Amino acid sequence: MLRHTCLVLPGLLMLSLCAEELQTWNSKNGHSFQGYFLSREPFSVKLKGEDGRVITVPLSALDESSLQQADEAFLSAAAGAPIFTHENPYLRYALYPERDWLRVEFLRGGRPLHPEPIVLRFDHAEVRTTRWTPMKFKKMLGDPVRTRDEVELRFEMSNGVIVRLFTKIGRTEELEFRYELDPAPEGLPPLHARVRLDVPVILSYDDDLEAYTGSFSSSPLAFKNLPRVLEGYELLMRSREKQFKGPYYEKQQDNFKGNQAEIRHPHWPVLSLRRTGAPASMRSRFYGGKLPASGYTIYFEPDDPKHPLQKGGPFTISVKP
Repeated sequence: MLRHTCLVLPGLLMLSLCAEELQTWNSKNGHSFQGYFLSREPFSVKLKGEDGRVITVPLSALDESSLQQADEAFLSAAAGAPIFTHENPYLRYALYPERDWLRVEFLRGGRPLHPEPIVLRFDHAEVRTTRWTPMKFKKMLGDPVRTRDEVELRFEMSNGVIVRLFTKIGRTEELEFRYELDPAPEGLPPLHARVRLDVPVILSYDDDLEAYTGSFSSSPLAFKNLPRVLEGYELLMRSREKQFKGPYYEKQQDNFKGNQAEIRHPHWPVLSLRRTGAPASMRSRFYGGKLPASGYTIYFEPDDPKHPLQKGGPFTISVKP
């Protein structure tokens, strides 16, 4: 059974971007429900159906086996719980004390618009000439700090640098975030910080077959057939001077830098990325060991990595019909 991370946090809004595993829940009167465990509260349990809808079930309605199942799911989920969650009619997100610090789902009628949450990761490195030395998260400093319109997370990196990640709170249809670095300890080399978003992977290369596989085809495909099969899977990036438009699978343009991007999938709403403030930009980076490879990563970062800035953004992520 496929397992995910369960988002549970007593005392805050209970949110499900992913759940533990699909389970059968039985009531005392003989009814059954296939769903994912989300959270347990004093007198009820929240479950997410396969269709994405969330229901609240009184504990008094569950049979003994399902009550025990809820207890076990709650205990196993505690270690992977978010430290802050937020939901409005258009989106819901959860914040975590780790590099993959934010997971967001856009909603329509309470249902997610994409099959998986969108995950943002924070990267931090020391830059020595052309060599980058990635820094690890050491610890989170204190609890999330919430103001009227945003929430702040503070992390200490392994080199002692303090990172601040800010996410907007409200009823808007867009997710807005930014980041800042406190002044670095004296003597450190230049620092680089960025937030990254991986374009959904749709390709997998089979070395034995020398062909590509994926959910879009029941049989392996040669590269020459990808344009036909993957029509509509595109990445669009714009700057003030030019734009780049290309398919996921072809390394036409790497390191394109711009202020706007769109991730297009024929079966999902368009994911729109935008820089709403200065000084920073977005950059596309092709990833994977094969050519063509899996797809792109979008970096939200300073305009010039050789002269990094202490802050980036704000940036916004939204969906388009």
